[in-house]
Amino acid sequence: MKATLLTQKNRYIATIYDGILKHKSARDIHKELFKVTINPNKPLLAYMIKLSNKAKKLDKGPGAYYSVGLDVLAVALLDLFKNKQVNDRSRVLINSEVRKYESEQKAEILTNAWKENRKSRKIFYVASSHADSAKDHEPWQGRIYVDKFWHNYDTDGSIGEFVRRNNIRTVQWVTGKPVWFITRPNCRHYFTTYTAEQILGNQYTVPHRKIGDRRLQTPRDTDLHRYEDRLRLLVALYKKHPTHILELQIQKTKLLIAKLKKEL
Repeated sequence: MKATLLTQKNRYIATIYDGILKHKSARDIHKELFKVTINPNKPLLAYMIKLSNKAKKLDKGPGAYYSVGLDVLAVALLDLFKNKQVNDRSRVLINSEVRKYESEQKAEILTNAWKENRKSRKIFYVASSHADSAKDHEPWQGRIYVDKFWHNYDTDGSIGEFVRRNNIRTVQWVTGKPVWFITRPNCRHYFTTYTAEQILGNQYTVPHRKIGDRRLQTPRDTDLHRYEDRLRLLVALYKKHPTHILELQIQKTKLLIAKLKKEL
């Protein structure tokens, strides 16, 4: 999803760049933005429409560039993209959309997992404990949680007595607002599952980790991917209208990518 949206972002910016240099009207550029849309994302598209309106104000019309050439306008557009931090702001919008999607996917996965675990009567969840936990998740790690439907398995009242005596919260509560335990982006905590008999019989352990399971990109990986995305954008702009500035930026970005790859 992120790769698709990054590609979409580059197409949008290149479309604006090309449209302004061809002296298209703002309305025609808006139509082109809709036309090149692959994966509709309202915040990103709305941002690009506003950007195209700002960019259009730089265009003085075809007659104004007859003697000095279109490079003057092209450089002005590149300056606008740089000063407005267009690439970085677009990535923020994209990351926000990806995090939202990930949260929705996690919620769906958890709901399905709870249903499956009920079939084997595993209604208790023990949260892992990490030495490098985020501060706001420390109070909730290493604790026991119970499925909100525990009443369906409490045939003799022992589960209810245990839940009330130990103030056990539900797993649905801790994974939702305001804690977002394991569902929050980048959270590395996890649960192990147990039956009521195992928990009440003290037959469980709390998973401990000095360092949480890091399935995230390293900072250097992140930098590499960011520069590779920038290179794709620069090349797309260069194909629309090459300038010396773009050529230098492409060369510089390629050198940075090569350096980062050597250090990985």
